[in-house]
Amino acid sequence: MEVQRVGIMCFFRNKEARVIDIMLLISILVLAILWLTGIQNSFAVLGTLALSIFLVNLHGIVNGRTYCYLKRIKQENKRKKLSRSG
Repeated sequence: MEVQRVGIMCFFRNKEARVIDIMLLISILVLAILWLTGIQNSFAVLGTLALSIFLVNLHGIVNGRTYCYLKRIKQENKRKKLSRSG
């Protein structure tokens, strides 16, 4: 029996997930730098925090089983259309 991993625990599962995961890592790194340097600009800190939370949610979506399943179904439908027309 294959062990199923939760989408939040998976990284770089597809092309979209690579982009989101890299952006997530960068935003967390920027947030850590802002916190360590003690920058008091609330716009920068809150904006980066909001972006990080948004990217965590997107990370869970694009690395999840449902997204991968829907993407695979879409690719199979494309192949069927191409084989019918060609």
